[in-house]
Amino acid sequence: MADLKKDEHIILDTKPHWVGLLVPFLVALATVVVGAYFQGYTFILTLLGVAFLCYRIAEHNSHIWAITNLRVIDESGIFTRQSKECPLDKVTNVSCSQHLLGRILGFGDVEIQTASEGILNYIAIAQPRDFSDTILQMQEAYKGDQLRQQAQKLAQAMQQHSDQPLHTTTQHQNNAVAVSPKMADYLELEKLFELHQKGILSEEEYAEQKRRILNNR
Repeated sequence: MADLKKDEHIILDTKPHWVGLLVPFLVALATVVVGAYFQGYTFILTLLGVAFLCYRIAEHNSHIWAITNLRVIDESGIFTRQSKECPLDKVTNVSCSQHLLGRILGFGDVEIQTASEGILNYIAIAQPRDFSDTILQMQEAYKGDQLRQQAQKLAQAMQQHSDQPLHTTTQHQNNAVAVSPKMADYLELEKLFELHQKGILSEEEYAEQKRRILNNR
């Protein structure tokens, strides 16, 4: 598995379904039958068939698809490792397809549309529905973390550049809390963020309301 980044952890990993080994197994079986029937020099054909099956099994076991909290990783190769990755924020759409046999045996295809790599196709993947659903779940979680970090940075910036203390109390106000204009903006932005997280505000509505508040400062 490729080296993980700081604060990155694996959510789900899977391999190609064993159905992909069916053809190599049948080929190896056929060479064994032919070698046993004809004997003689046909044992070379048998060895080649068995070697082909062993290679495909090793290739199957070395191919890993993984979902982390930051990206989707496709890693394969026996002698030379090849790794492809797609950041979650670049994923634009995920679809899963299974025919009848795939639904029975638990395999299918997953298609990932991205803004950077185009379309990524994962063929004959085990438990494709769980894989595609996990990508969508982690993508939503990633977006939420990004929005939360933006809100925190905005709050810190407001506190650092505030012209007056965020909370002031006076005896004349019976210890009431006086909130600065910038703090009021922050509180309103925090409320908008919560509404967006709950799905009450769409992405466009949230961006528009946030822009309105920042422009009025």
